[in-house]
Amino acid sequence: MKLFNEGGQMARFCITGALSVFTYYAILIGATELFHVWYIASAFLAFLSYFVTNFTLQKIWAFRDKSIQYIKRQLIQFSIMAVCNWTINTTLLYVLVEYAGMWYVSAQMILTIVVSIIAYFCLRYIFSTQLVLRQT
Repeated sequence: MKLFNEGGQMARFCITGALSVFTYYAILIGATELFHVWYIASAFLAFLSYFVTNFTLQKIWAFRDKSIQYIKRQLIQFSIMAVCNWTINTTLLYVLVEYAGMWYVSAQMILTIVVSIIAYFCLRYIFSTQLVLRQT
């Protein structure tokens, strides 16, 4: 139960993730449906917005890291993680839509769960490692 008993970290991560995901879906669906942008291009635009929102909220609120001492390193690590997750997400989104015949929103919902699980453990490492470095 340690995972759920760390000062509400998991709850804050989920709330922050939900806000970031809402932003992602609003842009993905809005650009695709309202402006007839190709869903992969919409996914990229949504990712950029998600990236800024998620990094800021996860660092400051979810993981309670308000320091700027390691922000450059964290941003680099976060960027690498985000690009890897986006690449996995977008590749699987394309496969699920084009080859499995899924609706792009349904496919993205499934992928959101998978990528969120990966992201939690990556972010926990990124922001917690910096806390350990500061304490030593």
